[in-house]
Amino acid sequence: MIGILVTSYGELPGALTQTLEAILGSQEALESVAVMPGDSREDIAEHLQSTVERLHQECDGVLVLTGVYGESDCTLCQSLFNRKTVKIVTGVNLPMLFKALTYRASLSLDELARYACQGGRDGIRVVEPSPCS
Repeated sequence: MIGILVTSYGELPGALTQTLEAILGSQEALESVAVMPGDSREDIAEHLQSTVERLHQECDGVLVLTGVYGESDCTLCQSLFNRKTVKIVTGVNLPMLFKALTYRASLSLDELARYACQGGRDGIRVVEPSPCS
């Protein structure tokens, strides 16, 4: 199974993981790291590193889902996790996380990263109002 880490600014990572657990039930190897105002780069890096190491102990790889490309959590992940057993995907959203959790037991890390990206893109749509009956 692939472990999943969701990281971004503010309460978003925790809100995403809590929402998905409300839908799918409690999830093993699902972690979140929130970057809060005032957090130092060193504190963020330490928290990310320890969380990924913990997930590595119980999983075959780790998929890191980050917020916006270029945010400090994303750039720290790029510098910290230069190995084949960690993949980083930016632009985390609910459909992306749902897809990743649904397929993480049956796909390789590379395949899961691609599925997560596709799920995130497919979940974004312009919806027209339904005609009233």
